[in-house]
Amino acid sequence: MSERSSYPVLKNAVILQIMQEVDIPLTEAELIEPHRCKERIREVFVKLLCLSWGISEKSLSSLPSRIAAKQSALDHPDLYADALPEAKFFCLLSTLMRTCGYHDFGFRDLAAPQARRLKRQLSALINFLKYREDMGHLRSLALEEREEVFAVLDEITENHMKLREDLERARAAHHERSIEREEAESEVKEMEAELASQNKIQASMRQETY
Repeated sequence: MSERSSYPVLKNAVILQIMQEVDIPLTEAELIEPHRCKERIREVFVKLLCLSWGISEKSLSSLPSRIAAKQSALDHPDLYADALPEAKFFCLLSTLMRTCGYHDFGFRDLAAPQARRLKRQLSALINFLKYREDMGHLRSLALEEREEVFAVLDEITENHMKLREDLERARAAHHERSIEREEAESEVKEMEAELASQNKIQASMRQETY
């Protein structure tokens, strides 16, 4: 199904030229066969995201202090060392793509990029960058929107951490209940065995009496 867009889909030569102008190298081979170099395509998206939002790559990979504190307090904080920054990156990137007019961006575009989709995505991003350059007076508004996005992202991340904490507590409680149930079942079996033994003794005594 053809995808309508509010931006022009650029030719390969134009995309490569503009990428060179914004100091984000991209080769024709990478543009034509992105599935062969998905790590490089991810690097391109990282640089475009930082350029568009006006942030550094270091800040992109870092978590807010309160989220980092919650992460370190978990039983296995290392499990989230890569997942949370990656979730932050994808959330910001997908938000940027929607802002650019591209509403179909998903994890597959990072895990298994396709040439046709990548061409549209880069066209959308380039159009956004050119428009922002031409409309410099809207930069302050974009910065405000960025802060709002970060605030929402922090809240989402914090809620995610809380849910993980609740899940871990629920698992611990379930494990404890399971142990208690097994101990109770073991005691019941011992009592049943003792009762059966007593019944045998009583039956034997009756036989001897008669």
